[in-house]
Amino acid sequence: VWFKFVSASAPRSQTMVVTPVWKPASCMVMGIVAFLWGLWAVHLYQRFTPIYQEIVCRMGTAKLQHVKIGTPMISPTSFKLLIEVVCNNPNQYGIGFGYSEPGKVFLSDNMLEVGKAREAPYSASSMPALGNGSVWTEAEVAINAIVLMQSFSLLTQPDGVPLYLELNQQMEIDIAFFFGHWQVKKWMRKKCGLKLASLTSTIASSSDPTGPLACSSSWDSLLVPALTNTGSSDMVMIGDNMDPEELQKGMLAKNIGLGVTMAVTFSLGVICLSRGCFLFSGITKLKRRRKKALRDANDDSDGDSIE
Repeated sequence: VWFKFVSASAPRSQTMVVTPVWKPASCMVMGIVAFLWGLWAVHLYQRFTPIYQEIVCRMGTAKLQHVKIGTPMISPTSFKLLIEVVCNNPNQYGIGFGYSEPGKVFLSDNMLEVGKAREAPYSASSMPALGNGSVWTEAEVAINAIVLMQSFSLLTQPDGVPLYLELNQQMEIDIAFFFGHWQVKKWMRKKCGLKLASLTSTIASSSDPTGPLACSSSWDSLLVPALTNTGSSDMVMIGDNMDPEELQKGMLAKNIGLGVTMAVTFSLGVICLSRGCFLFSGITKLKRRRKKALRDANDDSDGDSIE
């Protein structure tokens, strides 16, 4: 709607059209919103720099479950080992786990295969942003008579029974940067090991302690801590899986996505605020001209009445 102010003695050619107030007000609001959006993009840029920081993990709990004593030469002795690895994620985004590939489980230094290891069902393993998260692994162990005969000396071994596991889990990173997107699916493949109290006591009781877990990228470089070791060494779980090319893609997506957002929003903010100021200035000038025209019209009418 446009409003027209016409003086009593002014001809139609001097009609003054005043812009509605909502138009410059809308421009000002749009400009402020655009600037705030741009400032948020700047905050995100600083927040996601660097794009990735190493994730450090420590051994959590290890529980024996569903221990079943088998019958010699008929059924194997089996149990499940639930392993928790607690990880600190210093990154500004959460990391999830989408798929677990079964890994092998070995007993003793002779690497006797006794089961499979995979992500624990219904565990919801995750690493929240700027916090601690748990990665759960379940190892299913079945010791048959042949394995038992090959590892008979482990029954009374005082320094514990070494158990080796292959951990194969796929991590997922998915971040949207307005005009950019970074999605990574990488495998976390680790060779891990820990010691159980002894084969006899492990099978007979689920309360016996387990040693700390250690992980490495290969069996050759893996050092299993002693059973009596109460500490837990730090281990970088994901750093060696993040190759420079993937990190470069993430930085490129961040720079393009947030850079374009900042350029567009700040430019739009300047345009909208400038337009709003221009329209407000025009309204002010027109109101002044209207007042002046009304004063002139009143002065003319007063002069005519005196005559």
